[in-house]
Amino acid sequence: MKNSILRKLSKCALVVGIAFINTVPVSAENHSEHSCDCTVHEAEVLQDISTYARVCNKCGNGTLSIVSTSYGAWYNDHEVKCTHHVYGTDMIQKRSVTTTYRCDYCNYGYSSTSTQTRTVCHGYDF
Repeated sequence: MKNSILRKLSKCALVVGIAFINTVPVSAENHSEHSCDCTVHEAEVLQDISTYARVCNKCGNGTLSIVSTSYGAWYNDHEVKCTHHVYGTDMIQKRSVTTTYRCDYCNYGYSSTSTQTRTVCHGYDF
């Protein structure tokens, strides 16, 4: 009798467990491993763009808007050991980004320069 109750409880727990597993979404991405197809991987620095309007610091009446953004050429900054593969290195590349702002009230403008960084994978496995 006791074994019969235990078997029924075990079966019930198994059914509930399987039902629960089937409701959990499965992610296609495995977070414990990184796959690399040796294409360019970019980790761009967040540009100086806000979700709110910037008040002009010269007149105090207008708002500053981005009127242009220009990008310099990518250059090799340094190499690091590849984190995606067993062998090889990754090239860390950088470029400058110049963003120009202009006030819609007094026409005051200025430019700011930032740096973008990307990683180019040169790793391989045998």
